[in-house]
Amino acid sequence: QILPEQILLGKLSLSEVFERVSYSLPIELPEGTTGWNLPEYATVTLTVDQLASRQVAVDTGDIVWSNVPEGYTPHLVSSRLYVWVRGPSELVDEITADDISVAADLSEAVTEDGLQRFPVHVTLKDPLEESAGIVGTHYSIALRLLSGGETAAK
Repeated sequence: QILPEQILLGKLSLSEVFERVSYSLPIELPEGTTGWNLPEYATVTLTVDQLASRQVAVDTGDIVWSNVPEGYTPHLVSSRLYVWVRGPSELVDEITADDISVAADLSEAVTEDGLQRFPVHVTLKDPLEESAGIVGTHYSIALRLLSGGETAAK
């Protein structure tokens, strides 16, 4: 039997990993190698010991908007966006909403009445981004577009 010295199971994005998590990754042998009685999957457990994570509430009034349809104003459903940050605990404990930037692109917005959801790009401001980071890329906001004279229903 011919076995490789190492097998690449895949890549994990640390920005997507919360605390202790396990992954089941397929074992794919490189072409030209054969194995005898090898398992089909490997379980990988990732633990982030020296970093802390916590959630920070960011005021949605501070969102940086781009491509808002002319004559319309975004009216957000929620006044806060909860963002996970990770880094050395002494640094994470000091991070506030003012250290976080949120940007929303409304180029895909429709001007019809109704609730719409848009992904937002969340980043830490300089110089924090060198030592800490945002966990996840799943952040989004829900809003209605209101034309000039409309007001939001209470």
